[in-house]
Amino acid sequence: MKYLFFSSDNNSGSGAFRALVKLVSDIKKMENTEVFVLLPYGGSGTKMLKEAKIDYEIYFTFSWIKHDYFNPIDYLLYPFNKLNNYLKEKSITKFVKSFNPDLIIINTSYHYLGAKIALKLNIPYIRHIREFLNEDQKKTYYNFKYAISLYNKAKKVICVSKGLYYKYKPFINNKILTYVYDGVNTIKFYNPNKVLFLDKTIHFINVGRIKHEKGQFLIIKALDELKNQFDFDLTFVGYVRNSYKNKLLRHAKNIKNRIKFVGQVDNVTDYYKKSDVFIMSSLSEAFGLVTVEAMLNGLAIIASDSLGTKEIVESDENGYLFEVNNYQSLKNKVIELITDKEKAKRKALHGQIRALHNFNSIFNSETLFKIYKENKK
Repeated sequence: MKYLFFSSDNNSGSGAFRALVKLVSDIKKMENTEVFVLLPYGGSGTKMLKEAKIDYEIYFTFSWIKHDYFNPIDYLLYPFNKLNNYLKEKSITKFVKSFNPDLIIINTSYHYLGAKIALKLNIPYIRHIREFLNEDQKKTYYNFKYAISLYNKAKKVICVSKGLYYKYKPFINNKILTYVYDGVNTIKFYNPNKVLFLDKTIHFINVGRIKHEKGQFLIIKALDELKNQFDFDLTFVGYVRNSYKNKLLRHAKNIKNRIKFVGQVDNVTDYYKKSDVFIMSSLSEAFGLVTVEAMLNGLAIIASDSLGTKEIVESDENGYLFEVNNYQSLKNKVIELITDKEKAKRKALHGQIRALHNFNSIFNSETLFKIYKENKK
């Protein structure tokens, strides 16, 4: 069986891309399969593909997504991007014909050429949806009606959470729409020997892209008001523009010396090991791969009660949920955590068990592989 994956990015820091690499790696080991990944541009993700010995090719293409507010660059570049995709479609179609896959899989909602080519060549395709777009990325489709038409021609549309499933349920044929939670590599991230709060300083961490929609400013504002109540430090792991980093630090009036930005790293597990509390502060999150990674590492979790995140973190059982976009609510949860560290430890252990049983990559890959097999030509 041959499976061809269309990726919408090539970024080792992207949760969607990391999920793709792990999924493809697992599928390679299942039965007699051949897999190939098509990338839209060069980037840091190619290193991951090489390390996993996954074959890939790069065809420089653009997505069908724009900002959900007026951005003149979107409209200035649109005709050129569309022309580029039209020209590249011919060469990609030629490659797809030669590879002759049994199924085409499109990894996120950002990509559309894979669906067009699949229809042209009468190859079944499956679409994954991993983002809300408007709610979590301030993005939308150039042509929503056309996007939905391509979704409805897929064999299956697989959302990464219930929240996404219910968003698209009014628009996509419910017979082909489903959801499967992402899975995390338990071998890499599970840390059964984690011990929290080993010293008097509490070590907070946030992992992922650093931008307004991810809510890191809430963490800084909350901790700044707690500067005199206990010892702590805060580490941000993920790509950030210097201009936005400086903007964030303006919120950190009194705790600048306690904050560290380490950028995008390959050894994120090293930072989880050094930390006690993971804070997921996104204003909206479709799922939250890094939240599961932190849970598997045995960290205490404080998270915003956005749709995807609250499907992972159950406040009474395995974490602390605060009101979205409310730094005072976040501050109160931090106070609750530091007031009863033993309770926080119990919640962290329950979270680790939950992540291990419900969000592991083996279960995810086996579930998706079964769907793929059922819908191949």
